[in-house]
Amino acid sequence: METQQDQVLRVVGVNTPGLLTCVAQAFSSVNVAVDSLRLERCATDTTAAVISITFRADARSASLITRRVSRLIDVVDVAAGDGDEPAIIIGAAA
Repeated sequence: METQQDQVLRVVGVNTPGLLTCVAQAFSSVNVAVDSLRLERCATDTTAAVISITFRADARSASLITRRVSRLIDVVDVAAGDGDEPAIIIGAAA
């Protein structure tokens, strides 16, 4: 059994109703709880939203969640990192 580590996932998506629900369902389907969540609008593009999610999971579960979220239709970009170094997406709101 792999050890669980703090993970950070930054999701850039189209700012439409239901984006957050779809992302939350991806976590629920893998049975991983969200520790913290931050939602903000992109500074350069008002039609985009940035969701920063912190969770605790092993590497396999984190990879599975990242793949599932990246397949969502409203998601433009996904960046994953560990809890020590937050994921950074070039051109996205900080």
